[in-house]
Amino acid sequence: MPNNLLSPLSPVPDSSNRNKGVYMSFEWLYRIEESLVKIITMGMVLASLALAFLMVFQVIMRYVIKLPFLGIEECAPLLALWAYFLGAAYSVRIREHIMGGILVLVCKKPSVIKAIRFLTTLLCLLVTLIFLYFLFKNTLFNMNLGRLSIHMRWPKYIWDLAVVVGFSLCTFYFLVQLILEFLDLRTVQAGQQG
Repeated sequence: MPNNLLSPLSPVPDSSNRNKGVYMSFEWLYRIEESLVKIITMGMVLASLALAFLMVFQVIMRYVIKLPFLGIEECAPLLALWAYFLGAAYSVRIREHIMGGILVLVCKKPSVIKAIRFLTTLLCLLVTLIFLYFLFKNTLFNMNLGRLSIHMRWPKYIWDLAVVVGFSLCTFYFLVQLILEFLDLRTVQAGQQG
């Protein structure tokens, strides 16, 4: 039995392990996740490119045409927020979010490493859910206020939605990772008992 059924670059088992007992029933989740990551990637790329083009446009408007675009103070942070929080979700997906990696240097027992990995993912999920709760409250508060941005006259909650979407996607990926790490842990423990 392989030491690690979960691929480090995906929240789901790699394709060679998807036909193993406990993972087979999640094929529908793998398809959803594959579609979702395409949307996230496209969103990150589009937001980043739009931000870059906005900066070039502003330079041309300010220094060539001598007529600066005043809405840049609103558009640039909005695009940056979408790029940043979609990127945060993507980093959770590929397991590149900030976490300690010293455990594998100290402990060599796979079942202990996987158990601690499961607990840290559970803790990350709980913290993300707490943040998400307060983000939803804040977004609903801003929606009820009906405030608009100064130059573009866009609803202020559009900026909040970038953070809510990013944290919602992080929550989804932590939940998927938690379920699959639990199954991975059970498989390793069953292999040690057998």
